Amino acid sequence: MLERHVIVVCAVCGASATEVLLEGTHGHWHFRYSGIEAGNGAGSAITNKEAAQISSAFTEPLDYDRVRSAGLYDDAGFCEECRVAYCFEHWDSSYGYGRCPNGHGKSLDPHWSPDS
Repeated sequence: MLERHVIVVCAVCGASATEVLLEGTHGHWHFRYSGIEAGNGAGSAITNKEAAQISSAFTEPLDYDRVRSAGLYDDAGFCEECRVAYCFEHWDSSYGYGRCPNGHGKSLDPHWSPDS
């Protein structure tokens, strides 16, 4: 079995910001994600192509541009402008929209919409 388990840590306090678990055997892949405000629960089956994309995105050292290529709704807690990740405690979040410690805003919830 192949496995990639990555914990993205907060740039402020070092706590877990998000967690990625990718498991594969014989071409079958399972992806589990725990984000800032939401995740995909028990996980989901993904394709070989998706697994390769996620694995590449979460190769150390973590980098905003590479992590963003995974296509996660919250960019694994990374702020685009700061280029680092923050945990839930350091994203000032309200109703799925958050601001990093430097005031940059973004959606942290896959169901959040500016029209909600």
